[in-house]
Amino acid sequence: MGRYVVRRLLQMIPVFIGATLLIFLMVNVMGDPIAGLCGERQCDAATAAQLKKEFGLDKPVWQQYLTYMGNVFTGDFGTAFNGQKVTELMSTAFPVTIRLTIVAILFEIVIGITLGVITGLRRGRPVDTSVLLTTLVVISVPTFVTGLLLQLLLGVEWGWIKPSVSTEATFGELIVPGLVLASVSLAYVTRLTRTSIAENR
Repeated sequence: MGRYVVRRLLQMIPVFIGATLLIFLMVNVMGDPIAGLCGERQCDAATAAQLKKEFGLDKPVWQQYLTYMGNVFTGDFGTAFNGQKVTELMSTAFPVTIRLTIVAILFEIVIGITLGVITGLRRGRPVDTSVLLTTLVVISVPTFVTGLLLQLLLGVEWGWIKPSVSTEATFGELIVPGLVLASVSLAYVTRLTRTSIAENR
């Protein structure tokens, strides 16, 4: 068991390096970061050169990547376009993320297991078929599509919820986002629970 854990941890190293390198190269290939800093108006040559030197963009790509990784390991994630530190933005969003995660996990456990038990006990019946078809649709549709549709229908068209979450992000406001976040995992939990119940009857 110990060797397995060590082996898996060692395998994370090349995966981490490969993922960060791929993302870093994609950001460099997709466009000029300096153009984004200057906004709609194009930077003059002197300003662009100064900004490139300030952010180290005048160095080779491999050296930029090493600098980036060094900053990541020291906890320096840089600043956003508005000048605020990324760590400050993360600390602001972290409590909301925790609350959203709690809501999503509760949906997965309560709804997923409940539907799985019901369908497992009624295997082959209409309720079983309906739940299986519903979970298949949920798994097939991307969560960003589901979230957008629920936002438009429940928030804009019908007015049942607020179209967007406030800065306080109370648990009540996170019910629909939590359901969307948990939808795919909930569908898998339902199917796995159904299979376990049906096989052990």
